[in-house]
Amino acid sequence: MSVSVRDNAGSVRATFSNTESITLHQQVRNDTDASPSQVAFVFKVLNPAGAIAFKHTGNAAPGTPGLAQTQLSGLQIARFYSTPGQYIFRGEATLDGVTLTADISFTVASPNITLIYPPSGSRDLSDTPLTFRWTSSGAARYRVTVADNPSLNIPVHTGTNNGESSYSYPIAPSEPREQLVGGQVYYWKVEGIDAAGNKISESLTYSFSMRSESSSQSRNVMVKNVSVTTAVLDWEQPITFKAAVYNGGGTSESNISLRFSLGGIQAQDSPKAIEMLASGQTVEYSFTAFAPADQDQSLAVACVDIFDDNIPDNCKTLLVSRSQAPAGGTSSSRQLTYEEMWQAILQRLGPEAAAELQGYTFSAISCPSCTGDELQDIFLQLLSGEAELISASITGADGSGAAATTAEASADDSAGPQG
Repeated sequence: MSVSVRDNAGSVRATFSNTESITLHQQVRNDTDASPSQVAFVFKVLNPAGAIAFKHTGNAAPGTPGLAQTQLSGLQIARFYSTPGQYIFRGEATLDGVTLTADISFTVASPNITLIYPPSGSRDLSDTPLTFRWTSSGAARYRVTVADNPSLNIPVHTGTNNGESSYSYPIAPSEPREQLVGGQVYYWKVEGIDAAGNKISESLTYSFSMRSESSSQSRNVMVKNVSVTTAVLDWEQPITFKAAVYNGGGTSESNISLRFSLGGIQAQDSPKAIEMLASGQTVEYSFTAFAPADQDQSLAVACVDIFDDNIPDNCKTLLVSRSQAPAGGTSSSRQLTYEEMWQAILQRLGPEAAAELQGYTFSAISCPSCTGDELQDIFLQLLSGEAELISASITGADGSGAAATTAEASADDSAGPQG
């Protein structure tokens, strides 16, 4: 028994694009006596993981002695394609309870190669060596072409690897023309090559330039600080963070992406775009994220997407724990008692007002316009002196006013209580 994979023209091939259609062919020889039964054929395609991605039944041939063959034509690869790699066509032929099987492998590649590094339009790169990177398309080899013109005519360098998704430009090329010149704009693309040397995939064309040795301008954008701006009182509630980004380089930067994640999960409002960042300028951005419920501690990570001269400081991390207050804040995970709240009011009213309140019992407190956590923060600010009480009034159980005292003062915090 034998099987083959063919293109629409009927030619046997080992590599295809995921946009093509193929023909699966199988044949088997019956060397036994004639059988009233028919030869039943089954077509199967196994994906790179070994799982059955496609199965077809129904083709049959008479069980007479001699050669029996069948084929499945016009099968679109997209019907079973999941990822670039090696697929297997398995043919099965069964007659009178006896089954023969034959396998043949073939490669399916994506026609699109996505370039990763250097990003399109990159300027003043200082990488040594300069390593080009892209997403694999399933090709046997990749050819990288670099030229000093967008059409890539008369390339300055062409190199081929063995199927990896990266290629390093020679540090000391043999030809003088291959030496990359600082300030010169170059263009590059990647082509996928199959085992027979045919081009099966191709990328777009990106541009880049190397930094001139005489250039005194450096590039260094860093995440300077990451901090929590709200108390972590409830692990199931969103946590607000602030990330500070600083441009320590000698030139302005534009169109920078700032990403933020907590516990490995990207924040809903991430990434954020920094349209322009002048040299020496610091900008701050807020992010809101949820901590994973199964973590008692989560790592907050803020990163700028830029390839500058000091990549290690492009990211900043912060370990966040349950019941953590913001830096410099007064929030606490401990809930104040009514007695502590009452003492906070008495201390801020002053001795004369406190004397008028003797004999009264503090039983409850409410704040219709704020949450419990906000009310907690208000009293903590009173205790710490960050806020001052402006006025207070007392109402008896019958609704009549029992006393009124005003202590005029400015509130240091805009959320300071007025009651």
